Amino acid sequence: DEDEDEDEGEDQDDEDELLKWISQLPATARYIDLAGRGLTEFPEQVLEKCPLAEAVYLEGNELRAVPAALLRHRALRYLDLRNNKIEEVPSSISECSGLETLLLGRNCITRLPVQLGELQLLRNLNIGSNPLYFPPEEIVAQGVESIKAFLRARSATAFMTPAFVTNPGAEETSTAEMAHFS
Repeated sequence: DEDEDEDEGEDQDDEDELLKWISQLPATARYIDLAGRGLTEFPEQVLEKCPLAEAVYLEGNELRAVPAALLRHRALRYLDLRNNKIEEVPSSISECSGLETLLLGRNCITRLPVQLGELQLLRNLNIGSNPLYFPPEEIVAQGVESIKAFLRARSATAFMTPAFVTNPGAEETSTAEMAHFS
């Protein structure tokens, strides 16, 4: 029990230290470095305190999700989430329209959302060392513009539904013929 109490005390000390650090940030700060702090959650107070922040460094933490508050942050241009435990990039990434650099290497991401293809300003994308299967490796190897084009193409086809075509000259279609088309 004493060990648990010590751990809780250390956690509180770390949180207090982080809050103190945030309180000392200038409101005009454009770069926020929270790398290697063991964070499991993003402290949203940072964005309230620094509304002009363009670059956020969260490399080497314990984050399991892309912080939603960051995706709503209009000033964001550079986001470093390497070496975390992120499993999924949310479709709401498309809200981050000013994003130019997104570093996601060394996480647990298996697929990128098609909405990532909508980020017109995105020029740098690091997705190495993830168990990624979508987009396929051959697309990833071609670089960020190919990845975005692939995702945009998949996004467009996701909204297309197969048209049901009838043949007005045919009176009846047998079950065997229908099975042939399915």
